[in-house]
Amino acid sequence: MSSSSQPAAPSRSGPRTHDVSLHNFFTPGGVLSRTHPAYEFRRGQLQMAQAVEQALAEKRHLIVEAGTGTGKTLAYLLPVIRSGKRVIISTGTKNLQEQLFYKDIPFLEQALFPNGEGKLNVCYMKGRNNYLCKKKLYDLTDHPVLSGLEEIEHYRAIAAWEKTTHTGDRAELASLPEASALWHKLDARSDTCLGQNCSAFATCFITEMRRRAMESDIIIVNHHLFFADLAIKQASEYAPDAGILPEVGAVIFDEAHELEDVAGSYFGVAVSNQRVEELARDVEASLTRNKLLSTKILSALKSLRDRSQLFFSLLPAGDGRFAFENRREFLEENGEEFLALQQSLERLGAEL
Repeated sequence: MSSSSQPAAPSRSGPRTHDVSLHNFFTPGGVLSRTHPAYEFRRGQLQMAQAVEQALAEKRHLIVEAGTGTGKTLAYLLPVIRSGKRVIISTGTKNLQEQLFYKDIPFLEQALFPNGEGKLNVCYMKGRNNYLCKKKLYDLTDHPVLSGLEEIEHYRAIAAWEKTTHTGDRAELASLPEASALWHKLDARSDTCLGQNCSAFATCFITEMRRRAMESDIIIVNHHLFFADLAIKQASEYAPDAGILPEVGAVIFDEAHELEDVAGSYFGVAVSNQRVEELARDVEASLTRNKLLSTKILSALKSLRDRSQLFFSLLPAGDGRFAFENRREFLEENGEEFLALQQSLERLGAEL
């Protein structure tokens, strides 16, 4: 677990929790001992809570390694609540996100406000691909391009659900298979988002999710969403409508050992046959809708697909990832095919 202070956001006025000190909460005879059925005093838990509180107060970084059974979530949640700051808690797994939102925070809320005299303002945010893009759905309604009866059934289910859902979270659609190819065409991925220029911006599920985050004191995300949002903000030079996460007073990274790989995936460079195919498909669909698809562009798209298929077929069997020295050796041996793929991309760009 690590904590990183963010100086930009001011403190927020939440429920009064300063009357419950860390000592009075964690020690024998305190709040936790009276409310948790399996309570046992853990000195490391109290020490961690004190260290987190001090780091938040002094606006400095803190790295904590806590063994299994320390009770680290409560050890950082209570200082976060007491700080009065708006805080992002980023986790490595969906399971921990759900534990925080559905178990740990409701427990703390009940322990701190047993008579319902206060409430914690918390939201739980997933990656953009978990949410429906209304514009994509409306475009598909006007110009249906569906593959087979299965996609038609999925489309009907999604279109009916869109009229009733308040969140646009695909988790509500239990009937939609996890591997649905149609959902991938309709999700709210950032690389196809038009932002405020979108005709559905006012009622967009991402817009609503951003509004909920602005009203929350604790925002629970995962590492992928955190770094995807940061990458978007950096690419747009921190424009006001960039990203979905608001400014905060601090960030808590739980399961921080996964940060290096996740951050590298967003601030490194990656290419795959799937991404090339997605580009070709999106270009073709957009130009077809607007009646701008020409013979030259079709030829450029075919060349791009052919070159992509050839280049990626040369990769050795496996998950497609290399150590740096292996990538360099591979490109030296297959430089002509890589150059041909690059030229195909440039040709398509010139035709557009």
